[in-house]
Amino acid sequence: MKVLCGIDVLEIERMRKAVVRSPALVERIFCPLEISYADAHKDPIPYLAARFCAKEAVMKLLGSGIGVISFREVEVVRTPSRRPKVELSGRAAIVAEELGVTSIDLSISHSHSVAVATAVAMVQG
Repeated sequence: MKVLCGIDVLEIERMRKAVVRSPALVERIFCPLEISYADAHKDPIPYLAARFCAKEAVMKLLGSGIGVISFREVEVVRTPSRRPKVELSGRAAIVAEELGVTSIDLSISHSHSVAVATAVAMVQG
């Protein structure tokens, strides 16, 4: 087995400014369940920023930059135990399969000013 890792960090204020400047950005980047989850909080921006970081971390571990994989092909969902989990579709799922990825674990966090996520994948072969 081999391990792939990706990490991303983002200033929450940068995400806030991007959303204010272009509100349509939210629906271009995030899936409906991600938006609903964030909107359930008083301030959704930190939760969107954390999920953006998770998407970026997964793209990095897959070796794909922006444009190769769509942000909406990497969806952050929650397990019944409330743990974050990634679901891949489209090109993201194809790249993961080509790499031999058997599982991806996520860790997501944010403070009042910064969001961060780490993605770790197990690869067969």
